[in-house]
Amino acid sequence: MSIELPNMSVELTNLSIKLRTKYYSNGQKKSEGSYHSYHPVFNHTSWYENGNKKSEGFYKGYHERYGEWK
Repeated sequence: MSIELPNMSVELTNLSIKLRTKYYSNGQKKSEGSYHSYHPVFNHTSWYENGNKKSEGFYKGYHERYGEWK
């Protein structure tokens, strides 16, 4: 899957972006994505409990999805 990234200007002063990964009790990844101040930003992926990909997409702003999510 390829996603065309939006034109963005990011100020890096005091920018704190954290990668968050959640897991199912069986050890499989449930979701993974970047957050800034608890808001989703950039790439995000989620999986079903059996390990198959559920969705994948990109946030260009706080909670603002960009492009096609699969």
